[in-house]
Amino acid sequence: MERYRLTPSIKQNPHVHTTDANHKSYAGLSNISSYLIAVVVLLLCAVLSGHIHQAIQSSGVHALTLVPNFVYAIVLGIIIGHVPMVRHKLDTIRFEVDKSANLSLGLFLAMALMDLKLWNLFDLALPLLIILVAQLMLTIGFVYWITFRIMGKSYDAAVLAAGHVALGWERHRQQ
Repeated sequence: MERYRLTPSIKQNPHVHTTDANHKSYAGLSNISSYLIAVVVLLLCAVLSGHIHQAIQSSGVHALTLVPNFVYAIVLGIIIGHVPMVRHKLDTIRFEVDKSANLSLGLFLAMALMDLKLWNLFDLALPLLIILVAQLMLTIGFVYWITFRIMGKSYDAAVLAAGHVALGWERHRQQ
């Protein structure tokens, strides 16, 4: 921003705060039945994915036998979540669904990490560091030479480029 002397195109009053008219605070709307619906949907996906995984294992299709069971649960969750009636109900309890999903993810990661033998990963430290540095350089180069320039070398382009780097960092951090 300093190099190109970029400034925002619209001056905003820092004392004016805009809010979304449809934004609701879900902290007070949580109840046990909403959590129960969210957990039932998650368990339904988990149970059905186990049956799908067993059916595919017994079918003998070699390419699909390598797919882990949780991938079927994710795909099934996406399919169930796009059924209009279910989607409408899930949108009304989005807060509870997100909390239940975060709890499930935390439990999954805890169980997966308990079985991890960290001493087996020491041999991979240098290759992983090299890959991390290469990803960092590619991201910075892509953002500077492509994202920033295609978006017009403006203040908005710089903000978008910064968001692009932040999104790349967040995706890397989640892996």
